[in-house]
Amino acid sequence: MVTYEVDCFRDLFSGHRDELIYFHSPAQFLANLDCPNRLGALRSMDITLVVGNEDPFFDHNRRFSHLLWAKGIWHALHVWDGRAHRGHDWRRMAPLYV
Repeated sequence: MVTYEVDCFRDLFSGHRDELIYFHSPAQFLANLDCPNRLGALRSMDITLVVGNEDPFFDHNRRFSHLLWAKGIWHALHVWDGRAHRGHDWRRMAPLYV
């Protein structure tokens, strides 16, 4: 999500791409991941995605959720009303999911 521009959010790397960015961007490398040990480690994690239904990253989170399911990685996707991408939203969300 930090590697492309959407709404008022800019690409934090200004178009720069390398292996370090790739492997720290789960939505990028997960599609190509087929290592049983690494997938097993991800499957043992407690993953929760939380996004607003009007958030500029909503579609990205939905696609990522589908990718996780396709790789057999259980997770929860919680969709809040509105944009839910500001500090006051996160302060309400954090006690519920962290």
